[in-house]
Amino acid sequence: MRAWMLFNALVLALLLPTAAFSHASSQAYLQLQPTPQSDAPAGVNLRADLALRDLDAALDLDANGDGQLSWGEVRLAQSAIESYVRAGIQLQGCAAGFSATGFALEQRADGVYAAVSLQAPCAMPSDRPLRYQLLGAIDPTHRALLRWTPTHPGASPAAPQLLLLNPTQPVAWPELAATSSQEFPMKAQAPAALLTLGAALGPSGAEVSNEVSSEVSTSFWWQGVVHLVTGYDHMLFLLCLLLPAVLRRGIAGDLQRSVQRWLPLVQLKEALLPVLGIVTAFTLAHSITLALAALGQVSVSPAVIEPLIALSIVLTAIDNLWPLLKGAPRWGVAFGFGLIHGFGFAGVLGELELPAGQLAWAVFQFNLGLELAQVLVVTLAISLLWSLRRWAGYPRWVLGLGSSAAALLGAFWMVQRVGA
Repeated sequence: MRAWMLFNALVLALLLPTAAFSHASSQAYLQLQPTPQSDAPAGVNLRADLALRDLDAALDLDANGDGQLSWGEVRLAQSAIESYVRAGIQLQGCAAGFSATGFALEQRADGVYAAVSLQAPCAMPSDRPLRYQLLGAIDPTHRALLRWTPTHPGASPAAPQLLLLNPTQPVAWPELAATSSQEFPMKAQAPAALLTLGAALGPSGAEVSNEVSSEVSTSFWWQGVVHLVTGYDHMLFLLCLLLPAVLRRGIAGDLQRSVQRWLPLVQLKEALLPVLGIVTAFTLAHSITLALAALGQVSVSPAVIEPLIALSIVLTAIDNLWPLLKGAPRWGVAFGFGLIHGFGFAGVLGELELPAGQLAWAVFQFNLGLELAQVLVVTLAISLLWSLRRWAGYPRWVLGLGSSAAALLGAFWMVQRVGA
C-alpha cells in the first residue's frame, strides 16, 4: 500500500509541472513563395509565424518578469526575434541568407504568434528548400509546418506542398555537410524529463540526419502519435475512463451485514468488452469533430473547448468516486466528451490552409497516429490495472486516489484556461 501511495504521489508530482503545457503544442508555420515579378529584386519571400510563448522561452521577452508579455516588450525585442529567426532558417543554395522585411502579431487558435517576414535574393529551390533549427533544444517535440510551391524552369507552377520540419534533425545539403549546427542564445534548456520524452518519441541517434523531413503523406501520422502522448489532458481523460474497468459493483458479506462494494472481475473478457466500447466510442466521436473542424465545417473557439476538455476530466473522475453521471454508460460518456476532445485535436491541422484533398489526407494520417497511440496507452493501462485488480487497496488507492488526483488536476487546468 505504501509503495502504491508513493507511486501515485510521484505521478502527481510529475504531472503538476506540466500543467501549463497540458495541451499547448509547439508549432511554427512557414510560407515560402517566389517574390512577385512586379517587385524588385527577384528572389523568395518567407513568412515565419512562431508562438510568443516559444520565443519567450528562447529569448526571455518578458523584460519586467511579471509573467505577461506586453506589446511594448515585444516591440523592444523585435530586432532580437528577427535575428534569432534569420539565424535559424537557411535557404538552399543562398549564401546571402534572409533579411527581415516586416514584423507583426497574429492571433491564432492556440495563442498569439509573431509573424516575421523575410526575403532572400535567390532563386526558389526545386527540392528540400529550408534548413530549420529553431526551438529544438528547448522542446524536442517542436515542429515547423512549411507550405511552399516548388518551381522548375520552363514548367508550370506545381501544386503547393507541405513539409514537416524537425529542428532536431535539420536537412543537410552537400554544401553544409561539413558545417556544424549553429548554437542560438536561449533562456533555458529543456527539463531533463522533457528531453527524455522527446528522445523516446523522436528518431534516435546522436548524428544529425541528412534526410529532409517527410511530406504530409508520410509524416502526419507521427504528429498524431506525438499529439496524444504529449497531450496530458487527453491521456488523463482516457485513464479516468479505464480506472474502474477491471472492477464491478457487487454485494459482499452475509445476509445480515451485506454491503455494496467494488469487486474484482474474474475473466479478462469482462473488462475487454467494455473497454472496447469506450475506445470505439471515443475514437468515433473525436474523429467526427476532428474532421469537421480541420475541414472548416464547424468552428468552436479554443477559449470554449480547452476549459471543456478539462471539465470532462473533472466530471469523469468524480463519477468514479460517486455516480455523478447516473444511468450514462461509460461508452456514452466517452462519446459525448470525445466530441469535445476532437476539437482540441484539430488545432494543429486547422491552421494549414491546404487544398481540400491534401487536408483530408493530412486529417486521415493525423487521426491514424492518434489511434495508434491510443491503442498503446489503453493496452499498457489495462495490463497494469488488471494485474492490480485483486489487491484489497485497489478501490481506495488506485481508483480513489487516482480519480481524486485527476479531478484536482483537471480543476486546476480548467481554472487556468478560463483565466487565460
